[in-house]
Amino acid sequence: MKHLKIEGTRRTPTMDFDPEQGLIKITGRSIPENTWKFYQPYLDWVKTYSESTSNTSTRLFIKLEYCNSSSSRYLLDILLAFDDLAANSHPVYFEWHYADNDEDMFEIGQDLASFLKRRRYKWWPISGNTQFFSSTTFPPYLADLPLFSHRSFFCFGSLLVFLAGAQGVWAQWPSLKTQTQKEEVCFFVQNPAACPFQLQLNIVNFRALAPASLWAKDYQGIIPAQTDTFVVLRMQKAHPDSLLRYSYAFTPGDPAQTQPWPDFPYQLPYPSGLRYFVLQGYNGAYSHRRQFALDFKMPEGSAVAAAREGVVIFVKQDSNQGGKNPKFANDANKIIIHHPDGTFAEYWHLQFQGSLVREGDRVNAGQIIGRSGNTGWSTTPHLHFVVKRPVYGKLVSWPVKFLNRKMRLCTLKPWRKYRAVEPR
Repeated sequence: MKHLKIEGTRRTPTMDFDPEQGLIKITGRSIPENTWKFYQPYLDWVKTYSESTSNTSTRLFIKLEYCNSSSSRYLLDILLAFDDLAANSHPVYFEWHYADNDEDMFEIGQDLASFLKRRRYKWWPISGNTQFFSSTTFPPYLADLPLFSHRSFFCFGSLLVFLAGAQGVWAQWPSLKTQTQKEEVCFFVQNPAACPFQLQLNIVNFRALAPASLWAKDYQGIIPAQTDTFVVLRMQKAHPDSLLRYSYAFTPGDPAQTQPWPDFPYQLPYPSGLRYFVLQGYNGAYSHRRQFALDFKMPEGSAVAAAREGVVIFVKQDSNQGGKNPKFANDANKIIIHHPDGTFAEYWHLQFQGSLVREGDRVNAGQIIGRSGNTGWSTTPHLHFVVKRPVYGKLVSWPVKFLNRKMRLCTLKPWRKYRAVEPR
């Protein structure tokens, strides 16, 4: 086999596939204009390598600064191919390298690694120590038809990653279900939430589809709010006994219907009259790079108020874990509120059982919704507040302004205290 290497650009990673060394390296940024065209040669290479290699082992080294959702899918295809190779008693070692304060790439790596059934893999902060994990169970994100129904949320390239198992978390979340009759498979969604959702559905082993249904191997669409049965796809399998494997992602919001109000007067997320210190502002160097997020230093148990009216779409309050280690990234208690303009406000790191609202509740600006804490990936008790708007396949942060004590709109600065006021 030939040594396949292409240097990276501003949009594509360096791809170095060395068959003699059994070393596959992917480094840089992955946001190609045509993801399929870029990754397909490497998928073909991996297939040939898996069939012909005589190496005693294979090592995958991945170190990415950024990776969009479509790239994540093709990286997953590469990993699954090597996972199949590992099933034939060929040792495969997977290393995911990430900056130790880059939550995006940490979570994408977690999601990718969760698919690996057979291989030991390494979790490697670039400036920290190696962490070892083993995957022994098949994750819920891929499934075999026809008997399949689950309630999980899986979003590559987004800070908003929810996993099943938390008590009460899924009461207002959409679910993808299937029905099958002979060769026909019907995918439909039930969405009890008070906001629409984006759905991205990908058939992984699309060769199991009949030729007439190949157009449906990738689906993107909007699921309306409070929908009982919304049919998204009907397709024909190649054979009645064919098993389909698929992955999917739900992302809150409808980008086409979201129009953020640039000068809307947000209230500070705590009761009127109180003053709190802003630890980190927009684009903060510690953990807010390229994010319009705010960290307020608040003692545990402090009252958290809604910064704007809206409907509660998500509550997590079952966690009592937290600390400086990235392993706590999914343990933060939080509340998410959907605003009238289509944006979302997220309130993170609440204390255990610290929510005073439930999913589906309508709240007013200034209403007490919870108690601050120190759960999740956190170095000190604080409230992490961020407003996001939906774009294709993910939520991105949006800068907002707050009312100050002079009733003027202002952008909050770090290392200053701000007093909450009620609008006159």
